[in-house]
Amino acid sequence: MIGLAEACLHCDTGLMVDSGPMKTVIALVAATFVAGCSYLGPPETIADYRATLFSYMRADDIRTACEAGGGDHYRYVYNAPVDAQKRSIDVVADAGAGATLTEVIDRGVTLTGRGQFTTFANIPADLLAVPRAERRIDEGALTQLRTAMTADDVFGPPPVGRVLHSRDNWWLVAGCNDGAFFLTGYVLQGNQPDPLQFAAVLRALDPTGIPWPQPRRFVSPRDGGGRCALDNASVEPCYTLTIGADGLIGHRPLF
Repeated sequence: MIGLAEACLHCDTGLMVDSGPMKTVIALVAATFVAGCSYLGPPETIADYRATLFSYMRADDIRTACEAGGGDHYRYVYNAPVDAQKRSIDVVADAGAGATLTEVIDRGVTLTGRGQFTTFANIPADLLAVPRAERRIDEGALTQLRTAMTADDVFGPPPVGRVLHSRDNWWLVAGCNDGAFFLTGYVLQGNQPDPLQFAAVLRALDPTGIPWPQPRRFVSPRDGGGRCALDNASVEPCYTLTIGADGLIGHRPLF
């Protein structure tokens, strides 16, 4: 059965994926460069996660469904590059009965070093899976989250022109609130506590049990001038996002 990332590669690049264990790995590598599929739901593998990454962050699916009288849907992406971790959280409100929170974590795949995965072929299959957890939150917790988002000016005018670089610590927040679509972002200072109130609420609601990394400054001799560079020790996406008046207005290539 062909996966989402593999299907995307067929339609976006023409790359034919071989059968067997290598097909997911090939999809992972190519998806890191392409990331061109539409987000259709929580991913099962890193390849699926990265193939739909930009669509997910643009919140295309939320924008399409957002209408007056519809339910609220909030999406949060937390980028922690030093710890090679990206957290994606969706909170979907029910009609007066709280919400469902779904969290997915991309922690990358190490190809050399501690893991000793010197070739793509010997990456264990379980390392390609992304941790995912879901929980119900009650109306009180949802109200607390909305209050924190309001205090952080999530629903206010977006910071037009703000750039989110994959090597920085940041939050991207999008969603549908009272029938109106919104998208905003926050760049965090490395080696400083996360000051955002909604972030503290989300940490308290976290269903994964995986520790949250605090913002840390990315320092690399390969990263002079803020530019990304290929690193033989990992297959990590590298990109910049720019916030516009009505969502993301574009992204630069992955490398």
